[in-house]
Amino acid sequence: MKVTKILFRNPIFLVFGTLSISFIFIVSVFSQTAPSIRILEIEQDWQIIGSIAELESSEYEQYKVLVYVKTDRWYIHPYQRGGPGKSYASINNDGTWSIRTVKRTFSAEIVAALLVTQDYDPPAITRSLGVIDFIAKDMVSGDGNYKFKLGDLQDE
Repeated sequence: MKVTKILFRNPIFLVFGTLSISFIFIVSVFSQTAPSIRILEIEQDWQIIGSIAELESSEYEQYKVLVYVKTDRWYIHPYQRGGPGKSYASINNDGTWSIRTVKRTFSAEIVAALLVTQDYDPPAITRSLGVIDFIAKDMVSGDGNYKFKLGDLQDE
């Protein structure tokens, strides 16, 4: 009992104890990994397949995946409206997602997959993906003939 009283009354113990607790809290908050999204495969005239990581499966229903294609502007793909499978992809129990593709007159230069909250109402057409409130993004580039190189692009 005397040791406890001495320790808690000691200003050095109080300062270091407080700093230690603060450090543990900050490390635990900042060590949480942000959700990520990947485009895994683009099957010409069929579907785009991808996956989500760093989300608990119980959280999947709170999010959706938007797919945009870039020609002269960014267009939501495959359709502007229509719900799951048409204007966005739902996340499956295993963390994967897929959405049908539709061949258009102009081939896409870039395809982007964006993880957004379920209640987010995206623009159908935009000049920049920067206006979209996304949580995670993956982009793939192509030569206009659906031969895409998987990986991140830094610029839009």
